[in-house]
Amino acid sequence: IQRIEYLGHLPIEAELAGGRALGKGGGLRGGKPPRPRDVTVFLRELAFLAGAGLTLEEALQTLGEDAGGAVGRFARALRSSIAAGDSFAE
Repeated sequence: IQRIEYLGHLPIEAELAGGRALGKGGGLRGGKPPRPRDVTVFLRELAFLAGAGLTLEEALQTLGEDAGGAVGRFARALRSSIAAGDSFAE
């Protein structure tokens, strides 16, 4: 919430993440979650790919293949969750 306010936005509602994408059941078992800086870079790259016309699934697949370590696992877990019917926001 502090980061959102720092960026000049007004948070309306906030809740703790269920940990699905970054933890239990999210494909990161046995590994560390990505660093916040790496997630920021990942989201920027995702935005560039989506802006270039790739679908969300295509962009996540591309990033999952190109990235290594925790970010690659995060991208693959996120793609898997979305393919299973979860929303991107979840």
